[in-house]
Amino acid sequence: MGRLTGGDPSLLRRINSAVVLRALRGSGSPTLTDLTRITGLSRPTVEGVVEGLVASGLVVEAGPDEGEARRQGRPARRFRFRAEAGHLLGVEIGPHRVAVLLSGLDGRIIGTGSREVSETACADDRLERARGVVADVLRRTGVARASLRAVGVGTPGIVEADGTVRLGTALPGWTGLALGERLRRSFQCPVLVENDANAAAVAEHWKGAGSDSDDLVFVLAGLSPGAGSLIGGRLHRATAARPVRSARCICWAGRPHRRRCCRRPASRCTRWTSGRSPGCSPRRVWVTSGPSRRSNGSSSGWCTTWRRWCSRSTPNWW
Repeated sequence: MGRLTGGDPSLLRRINSAVVLRALRGSGSPTLTDLTRITGLSRPTVEGVVEGLVASGLVVEAGPDEGEARRQGRPARRFRFRAEAGHLLGVEIGPHRVAVLLSGLDGRIIGTGSREVSETACADDRLERARGVVADVLRRTGVARASLRAVGVGTPGIVEADGTVRLGTALPGWTGLALGERLRRSFQCPVLVENDANAAAVAEHWKGAGSDSDDLVFVLAGLSPGAGSLIGGRLHRATAARPVRSARCICWAGRPHRRRCCRRPASRCTRWTSGRSPGCSPRRVWVTSGPSRRSNGSSSGWCTTWRRWCSRSTPNWW
């Protein structure tokens, strides 16, 4: 067992600041007593965090309510979150278009823009088109680039934590592209790059159809299909991913020695899977992806009778 060490004080301060900021965003103009009750933190901790947030410009002291002004004595100090203290930028880079959305820190949209892009455009042309849309939106809204607090980018493909696209088959020249590094040259704030389906799942949980549930799956259909899932309100990332190949079905007809394969995509295979074909007793219908050959010469498939993934030797498949 490794040696236990104390926590980083700066990390604890950031966590406490995030907790207090979330409470301020959802509570209007609470008092210090209200923040202590909502966050569960001690009053000295809340006071220290609020002072730091006021110094950074994210929080400002609000005026007293009319009901409190009529009372005798000094009214309780109230604070509010300054949504106007900065701006957030969202960028979507897709096969057919580049879209940009500008909002305040509270998520209120104040500007949008998009441009069409050719499906065969190279990576440099696509990024140049994205920079042009960003510049146009900032110019039309009168927002300075220095006021941006963060930039979020959604794109098809498998994206690493540093913003590098490990695999992106939908966009030419996208595989291996250091997308995060190249976009950070144009901004002075953090730039986060995420898979488009994952970003859409988070957005639906925040302000969309999934706002009432912490467990959801978002399926994105298009030139580059994908899916994002949230479990317990947190984004769930797969440990591995592989492209989906054309699925085919195999039906075992009658005796195990005689099997027939229609060699059609599974979505079009009705002859062998329907059970209406003469002399066909579809006890086992396998759906394969490729097939995906393993090192031992076997292939895996989904058996609709047994409802599990099974392995057969390669000759038995084809």
